[in-house]
Amino acid sequence: MKIMNIPCRWTATYLLSLGLSLFSISNLQAQRQAALPVTANFKIDDGSLDGSYLVLENLTTETSQTIKGTAKFNLNLPYNFEFLLSFHKPGYITKKIQIDTRAPENRIQQGFYPVNFDVILFKQYEGVNIVVFNQPVARYKFSRLLDEIFYDTDYTKQIQSALKAAEEELKQKREEEKKNAEVLKKESAKQKADSLARAREFEKQRADSIDAARKANLAKAEEERKAKLIADEEQKNKARAAAEEEAKRKAREKAESEERNKLKMQEEAEERKRIAARQREEEEEKRKALLIEQNEKREQQKALVVQGYDQRNLERTHPPLPNVKAEEINEGNRTVTKVIVELPGRDVVYLKIVYKWGGVFYFRENLSISETMFRQATGLK
Repeated sequence: MKIMNIPCRWTATYLLSLGLSLFSISNLQAQRQAALPVTANFKIDDGSLDGSYLVLENLTTETSQTIKGTAKFNLNLPYNFEFLLSFHKPGYITKKIQIDTRAPENRIQQGFYPVNFDVILFKQYEGVNIVVFNQPVARYKFSRLLDEIFYDTDYTKQIQSALKAAEEELKQKREEEKKNAEVLKKESAKQKADSLARAREFEKQRADSIDAARKANLAKAEEERKAKLIADEEQKNKARAAAEEEAKRKAREKAESEERNKLKMQEEAEERKRIAARQREEEEEKRKALLIEQNEKREQQKALVVQGYDQRNLERTHPPLPNVKAEEINEGNRTVTKVIVELPGRDVVYLKIVYKWGGVFYFRENLSISETMFRQATGLK
């Protein structure tokens, strides 16, 4: 069963490993948190976000604010408060998420990984028992087992059967609504087809009534067409004779023009040959001068190369092997190995995090990587 696309039954180890894989921030970034980062991915089932909104309530201070609906809410919730996030859209079931940011002060100082979840609102239908949605569908609070603010699985187990039953009934109502809409659509299509058939029959009768008049007009038009064809043929014969005479005249003029152009092209070709010969001589002289200049530059460049390292252009030579610095940091429930790989022009930071419960994770510049990539980059195991 899923509630808002969040699995309900996980072991503690699997929960922590999956939670860590979703977040790409490092512990150094977490220590600078002023509040708990929360990301809520919001969706309307079979609908748009128009008219939707989020009500963010601080249950501790009894204050609230309303935020316009969006596909993703990025929130920062201050620590040591209880919050209730209510997702609304008229005509749809309201869903609530409760987040308790209270935690030990020393753990708050270290910072927490972001909370990330999905919320999908279903259309509301008459006759469906939605009492279960009056309470939060999920809760987040500090877990001493995981040492994080995380999904409260015990709470979900208490309401998951009721949530599943309600959502299944909502989906069934939605399917019934679609089926009814399809029936209405088919009935409308049938009525439209019947109306179209009657219109076609009326049009046929109308066409038959004017067909006789059309045939009479066609017969008269055919007689006029034949008479016109005879007149047009006589006109075409006259035009054809005139066109043939004009074509002969143009052919004579074309032959004379081609002869003149031929003589002109021969003269131009001779001139182009003379110009090309001069250009080749000039280019040969330029090429020889360029070769001399390039040879002089090459000799100068050779003097600048020292033991295979080109001081003029660092990008054309092999850079030196990377300088690796490693530091091991113990943080209670985990050990962090920080490795700095010094490359030409910049340093790259790699992290290896080993938890006491057995989990091992690798990062490069705050992005999760594999153990093989970590070893290849740092040379460490």
